[in-house]
Amino acid sequence: MNSRQRRRWAFTLVELLVVIAIIGILVALLLPAIQAAREAARRTQCSNNLKQLGIAMHNFHDTYKNFPIGQANEDNIYYSWGPYILPFMELQSVQDNMKSAGAWFGYLKSGNNIDMHGSIGAYGSWTLPSPHPQSSSDSYRNFFQTSNNHGGMVAEEFPAFMCPSDVLPKEDNNGFGKSNYCACVGDDSPWQAQSAKSWGSPSRTQQTGMFRLAQSNDYTQVVGMAEVTDGTSNTIMMGEVTESYFINPTAISSCFPLWAGSNNDGGGQWRMNAWGRLCGPVCSMNQNYKIIGNVQWKDTGLTASDYSFSSKHPGGAQFVLGDGSVVFLQDSIDTTLYARLAAINDGNPVQVPGR
Repeated sequence: MNSRQRRRWAFTLVELLVVIAIIGILVALLLPAIQAAREAARRTQCSNNLKQLGIAMHNFHDTYKNFPIGQANEDNIYYSWGPYILPFMELQSVQDNMKSAGAWFGYLKSGNNIDMHGSIGAYGSWTLPSPHPQSSSDSYRNFFQTSNNHGGMVAEEFPAFMCPSDVLPKEDNNGFGKSNYCACVGDDSPWQAQSAKSWGSPSRTQQTGMFRLAQSNDYTQVVGMAEVTDGTSNTIMMGEVTESYFINPTAISSCFPLWAGSNNDGGGQWRMNAWGRLCGPVCSMNQNYKIIGNVQWKDTGLTASDYSFSSKHPGGAQFVLGDGSVVFLQDSIDTTLYARLAAINDGNPVQVPGR
């Protein structure tokens, strides 16, 4: 065997560098496609979460003839809509454990006489908190106890309340479980008393959303399907939320979104950010860390971004409408149209873009 036959073939340094460069180019070309596919999967899961929340809301309405509360105390110190729909999300045991630890969940028409330790008709029998809300002749009412850590349940983390694309921690700084979905309290115009810098104090009839924040602790802030005269398919029920100016991974305050609702320090008037958001020219979508016109709401110091819907899905956010369908709205949506989609009976029904 001669020397030519014994010679080994191998890559030269230049050839090796060329191969590495080609591999790098291919990876660079494929990576965006892989990331896009992953985001598409996460967005689909998020859409499914919203769909399940919408179905639970409808099942609650079928049972009690109204949607759950938004928040029945302007200090936002009680449970919001989340715990009320647990039985309709195959999470009855969670609500039962909360009741066993002292939480009280009832949904009664006004005028019912409430025995402090007695049966509440068809809605079960629990010991009411003391002092407890009194029934009167005003509308429908919800009664419940303050949002403390009943049986450790509010620390639970439920994937059904979380968007897989989100970057916020799964718990706030007090260990309460996160939600990336907030109820729509309506358009932002009633919340501006004289200017965008002045936080108003709208009554139930002035608020425009499918969920309401109670005033003067009157426990009357619930909405029925019959009130959605603009059409359920034209009205936002709830939507996505993520980090904003004062709600971010490094500054988790009492306005952190929670599936149990309330704020996490038992105080902080008007901080409905834990359960509800607004739509409109001031509270436009996907503001995140932006401050529009140096807007800060009275009594909170929070910015408009903290009262706005937002998501980590590129270009917009997902919403569930009053009919239970899920839509993706572009963050470039006209803000007047956006505000009208949030109002349930302003007499200006508008078609959802893209439908």
